[in-house]
Amino acid sequence: MHLDVDVEVRTDTREAARTDRVEDTVDYARLVEKCRQVVEDSSYHLIETVAERLAEGLLEEPKVASVRVRVAKRPPLAVAVDHFSVTVERRRG
Repeated sequence: MHLDVDVEVRTDTREAARTDRVEDTVDYARLVEKCRQVVEDSSYHLIETVAERLAEGLLEEPKVASVRVRVAKRPPLAVAVDHFSVTVERRRG
């Protein structure tokens, strides 16, 4: 199954903007790797499960305050719908 994944991360950017140091922001390479692991290293029946696992993994990162994850897939039959998708929004705590 081919999936399209969109991720929106919310974080406090003030310190990174003030210092202009990579160390003061989210490690986007780590986020990409977490997404890759969830999507490629496991098998799921539901896109809802994929979205939840992605959100859970991304919220493990200390600088991530909240996430919005959209996972879409093409329908199994030829229909007038291009994608079906689910979006989850989760925040720390």
